[in-house]
Amino acid sequence: MRRWLGALGLVSLGLACVDLFHGTDGVQSACELDASMCIAAGCSSDAAVARGWAEGACAWLGACGEPSGTLAECMLHALGAYDCRATPNRMVRGVSLAFWGCMRGVKSCEAAERCVFPGGVQRCVEGGFSTCGLAGDAGNGNVATRLVCSDAGSLARGENCSAWGQTCALGPASSYGACAGDSRGIGCSGTYCSGTELHDCEPFGSATRNIGVDCANYGGGRCVLSGASVACLANGGRPCATTEEVTCVGQTVSGCPSGVEERVDCSVFFGATAECKPGVAPRAWDIRGACRGRGSCVTESCFGAVATSCSDTASAITVDCAKAGLASCELRAAEGETPHAQCVR
Repeated sequence: MRRWLGALGLVSLGLACVDLFHGTDGVQSACELDASMCIAAGCSSDAAVARGWAEGACAWLGACGEPSGTLAECMLHALGAYDCRATPNRMVRGVSLAFWGCMRGVKSCEAAERCVFPGGVQRCVEGGFSTCGLAGDAGNGNVATRLVCSDAGSLARGENCSAWGQTCALGPASSYGACAGDSRGIGCSGTYCSGTELHDCEPFGSATRNIGVDCANYGGGRCVLSGASVACLANGGRPCATTEEVTCVGQTVSGCPSGVEERVDCSVFFGATAECKPGVAPRAWDIRGACRGRGSCVTESCFGAVATSCSDTASAITVDCAKAGLASCELRAAEGETPHAQCVR
C-alpha cells in the first residue's frame, strides 16, 4: 500500500465543525456521544466545501513535498477528515486531526512545510537517502516525518506519516525511512494490537512491512481484538457481532470489524459513480476499502492543470491544480516509482 505526503501540524483547527452531522435511526453520532470530537474536528457536511479543502491540501502537499504514493490516496484521507459524512464512526483525532487542521486552507509551500515539519525543516547531512526526522528540544518534533535528501547541505523534503495515522520507522540497518504502524521498524509478523497500535502486515519484496495505524488517531481511540479480527474501535454505532464482512445499501458500506457498527458514504470519495463492493474489504479493519469508483484507473495522467490519479482500489480521482492556486499538473516519479500525477508550482 503506497503512502503519500502528509503533515502533523499542531495549530488551532478553528473551534467548531461546519454543519455537524447527526445520528440517524435513534443511533447517536460520534459528535453527539463526544462533543469534543466535533468541536475541534473542523469538518463540513457540505460536499463542495469539504472537497475544496481536500483538493487544496493534497495539491499543495504534492507541489511542495516528497510524494511516495498517489494524489488519489491523499484525497481519500483528506476527504475522510474534511467531510463529516464520510466516516462518521471513524472520525480522525489525535495527531491526524491536527495534521488536517494544519493543512486546511494552505496556499503556500512555506505554510505546507510548517505542517510537514512541525519541528522545523531539517538540513540534510548527506544526499541520496531517506530517514526519519529528529525529536528536537521540545515535544516530538519531526519524529513522524520521513525525510528525503537529494544533496548534502540541502533542505530535506518530507512526508509526515501522521497524515495516515502512522509514524516514521527505519528499514533494516536504518537503511531508509518509511511510514509504518509504529516506530520500531518496518518489518512485522501477524495482525494484533499493541496498546493503541494496530499491527498488520503485507508482503514487501522478500520480507513484510507494517501497514497498520495507531488507533489513537481514529474513532474511539483504541485498538480492539476479537477472535482473529483486529480493528480500531468505532464510535457512535450500535453494538454488533464482530465480522470482517461488509454489506452495501446503495452507496453506503456497513461493517462491524470492531464490535461497533460503522458506516462509510462512498459518494464522498467517488461522487455519483461511487459503488460499494460487498464481501471483505482489502484491509478488513478499514471498511472504506469497499468503496469504488465506476470503471478502472490504470494510468495516471495530466490534462492541462487537471490531474487524474488512481486510488489503491484502481478508482480515478481528479484534482484541478489551477483551482487550488497552482500552475499546472505533471507526471513525477519518486524513488524509482511509477510516475504519478502531481500538481506543480
